[in-house]
Amino acid sequence: MRIDYLLLSGDAFAEFPVGSNTITFEAGFSKLDFDDGQRATSDSTWVDLRNSQGTGFYAQGGFLVNKTWQPWAEVEQWNSDATGNVGSYQSFRVGITYFLQGQNANLKAGLESFKPDVPPTTSDDSFNSIVVGAYLTY
Repeated sequence: MRIDYLLLSGDAFAEFPVGSNTITFEAGFSKLDFDDGQRATSDSTWVDLRNSQGTGFYAQGGFLVNKTWQPWAEVEQWNSDATGNVGSYQSFRVGITYFLQGQNANLKAGLESFKPDVPPTTSDDSFNSIVVGAYLTY
């Protein structure tokens, strides 16, 4: 079975020097459309691909201090085409990055607030978590 789909995606990044510091900004956009298709799985059940399609964006800004520390903030949103907006969410993150060896190695830590448009069956309508990460290039 053939399914036609459309994926549009783009992003941008900018840096603005401010003395020995740098303001950074990044943003991206995606649109995924499966043309309201369905497909059969290996066990002959049908999957409605509309549950996977939608539109989203993210934007992140930071202030790099002396090429070592960078506080940052990020917002992300996905708008699902699924019935009842199932799968749609908004997310907000704030944190700090420590650059060990320029852009080749860094550590990140932050806080995230994640809010699905259709909350799960709990009393909370959003989730807060600690985000940690490492990046290494060799």
